[in-house]
Amino acid sequence: MPRVEDKLKRIYYGPEGYWRGASAIKKLATAARVSEETAKNWPRKQTLWQVYLPVPKYIPRPSFTVNAPNEVHQADLLFLPHDKVRRKTYRYALAVVDIASRYKDAEPITSKDSGEVAEALSRIYKRVLKWPKLLQVDAGTEFMGVVTKTLKDHGTKIRRAEADYHRGQSIVERFNKTLAERLFGYQYWKELEDPSKRNREWTQRLPGVIAALNNEEARATGIKPKDAMKKKHVEHKSYVRSSRAVFPQEKRIGDVTVRYLYEPGELEGGSKRATDPNWSLETYQIRSVIAKKGQPILYYLHDGPTRGFVKEELLIV
Repeated sequence: MPRVEDKLKRIYYGPEGYWRGASAIKKLATAARVSEETAKNWPRKQTLWQVYLPVPKYIPRPSFTVNAPNEVHQADLLFLPHDKVRRKTYRYALAVVDIASRYKDAEPITSKDSGEVAEALSRIYKRVLKWPKLLQVDAGTEFMGVVTKTLKDHGTKIRRAEADYHRGQSIVERFNKTLAERLFGYQYWKELEDPSKRNREWTQRLPGVIAALNNEEARATGIKPKDAMKKKHVEHKSYVRSSRAVFPQEKRIGDVTVRYLYEPGELEGGSKRATDPNWSLETYQIRSVIAKKGQPILYYLHDGPTRGFVKEELLIV
């Protein structure tokens, strides 16, 4: 048996080997002169076979609905073309979204300095939005230092997303994309009218774009954000796409060793390469489990990422 093992390794990892997918089994069996059953079982124990296994077609996501305005906000910085207004050059827009109502606001700033970000937050929260109970931000230093102190002074807790994990900030990142599209659309139009001039005057258009977005019906709620902000309770539409069992019908994964599904670009800081594996190179043990009625069970890994995983994001090895 050790000789067969050595032969399989030599062929599979050789210049002509390292096949993937269903066709790999027949090729390996033919080249190594072993049964297809042997060729089928052997790759399953190989790390390189495991980490390149396909990604599940559908992965259910746990939903934690926030229905009260000013309970939870998400904030992020949007990098924009330099816009010089008198003696200041604005490079970013601080974007904030209320999760319940989808009400949006933004403030131009000149740098990523935490002191300036804190001042911009204070200006935003003097308007329609108020200091929330929880502010979700990314792991950037712009939301540390003075920002942390300012939030504490106003009784606001801060939750930082895991680095290179963007799903936790998906609502504000979608707002950033829409905001950039609206601002750049105008700029491109002005430049097409006069190609000799580069238009960068986004700070003047920002309040108008924000007002327009808050006057448009939000898909999540079915009402305009400006109207939703006046309510004490905002209902959200359900987007359940899977009929797979959830807790308490869902069975828990036992005490097993697993690999977890990488986020796109997790290995390269946001930029996914064709050669990147789908599943983690390291293996982990399940540390803890969170089970909530009507939701997929979440698993947390020992010495792994801080985020939780549903069973479709775990590969038992």
